Amino acid sequence: MKRTFSCILALSVVATLSFGCQTGPKPTDEITLPAIFSDNMVLQRDQPIPVWGTGSPGDQIRVELNGSSNETSCDEGGGWRRAETNL
Repeated sequence: MKRTFSCILALSVVATLSFGCQTGPKPTDEITLPAIFSDNMVLQRDQPIPVWGTGSPGDQIRVELNGSSNETSCDEGGGWRRAETNL
């Protein structure tokens, strides 16, 4: 009885690990910004404003700030960053 239970437990662990390795992390279909970017945030005058977030690798990102628009794209890990200077 103990041997049967051990075999079933071992097979369950192997199946779970195998399934987890095959699925891996899935790319997101939405662009996200950190919570720091919100209403009433404070920006320093006369300094570049870094803007960053995450998306799917290769996504094109357009950052619009105070009538100025710049583009960038997500890197292989899904991250992106842009420093805006025109305020």
